[in-house]
Amino acid sequence: MAFNQNISPTQGDVQGDKPINVTVDQSQVTSAVNDLGEPLSSIDGSIGRIVYLDDADFTAGTSSLVAVGGVRTDTPATVTDGDVGPIRIDANRQIMESNSLAIKTAVEILDNVVSGSEAQVDIVASLPAGTNNIGDVDIATIAAGDNNIGNVDIASIAAGNNNIGDVDVASIAAGTNVIGKVYVTDGTNTAAVDAANTARTTATKVLTVQDVDPNGRPAERDSVENATVTIDVGHHKIHEGTGFFCSDIDADIDTAAAKYWRFTTPDTTARIHFRVSVVCAAAATVYLYENPTLDAAGTGLTEFNCDRNSATAAAMTTFYDTTTSNDGTLLKAILVGTNNPAVKFGGNARTEFELILKQNEDYLVKVVTDADNNKATMIAEWYEA
Repeated sequence: MAFNQNISPTQGDVQGDKPINVTVDQSQVTSAVNDLGEPLSSIDGSIGRIVYLDDADFTAGTSSLVAVGGVRTDTPATVTDGDVGPIRIDANRQIMESNSLAIKTAVEILDNVVSGSEAQVDIVASLPAGTNNIGDVDIATIAAGDNNIGNVDIASIAAGNNNIGDVDVASIAAGTNVIGKVYVTDGTNTAAVDAANTARTTATKVLTVQDVDPNGRPAERDSVENATVTIDVGHHKIHEGTGFFCSDIDADIDTAAAKYWRFTTPDTTARIHFRVSVVCAAAATVYLYENPTLDAAGTGLTEFNCDRNSATAAAMTTFYDTTTSNDGTLLKAILVGTNNPAVKFGGNARTEFELILKQNEDYLVKVVTDADNNKATMIAEWYEA
């Protein structure tokens, strides 16, 4: 058996552009060897079956195959259209494809979102307006704070203690909006409404609300006008145990030396609401000063709580027979009594309006008599608040 092949010579006297016809006998093929030195006779009868025409059939188990290798190329060179090149493989002998690394990364990212048989998804953008259903949502473990969840359906919330932060009731539509049962009680936290608090008729739906104190006791009312009985603030402070008083008498005041009483306020946020009264047996002038310059502090007086059941002590301190080098700022001056022999009598000097004294300050009450052997008594009253 022989086959013909056109060969283009490259040297000698034959012109290279004219093919010559060469006839090769098969006996010559059997004596030839390949690049490995193996005789070509070892592939005798197979050469014809490893080369196929385009679109030719391949028969499994019969047709011959050629093992194909690749070249590891970390930085591949480019080829032009129509050129041939080796198959590219990696260090593990696996065929490389240009998008294989990107595909590998994408698959790994998808694997990260899978936990067991479920995919974990983070919603990082706002859901558009509309009906966005996310199955059953657990709101029991939402931390306290401003947790806004758009429009919340409360129509189907089961009865019970379901707190939803601050609830807007201003925009509830007019109509019969029942929010459970509401009881007005006498302060004893029972469902029974006090009989005095039920002045209501079916026709008018009028409800009279009764004032109660922190202990649930109803406020006292006048039997004629049904007005609530009230007391002034000073009286109220006595009930709170923050009302105080002190007093002193000097039975012999002469013109040579004035009589002094001193009041020192505390350096606290509590303010001293103060009234003072001085009664003299004969004519005298009574002065009230602020911020004097002291020489001698004087002798302390005893301050008493107006509520004799209270153990609360006064924060303001009081003294008598204080001496000064400067009496300070004059706030008030009042004349009392007369020394006219025909109508000689004493008098009373009193602050009609309470003074709120400056904190951490000294105040003086000074009596200057018109004649020797005068007598005077001082009564100071105040509450601290």
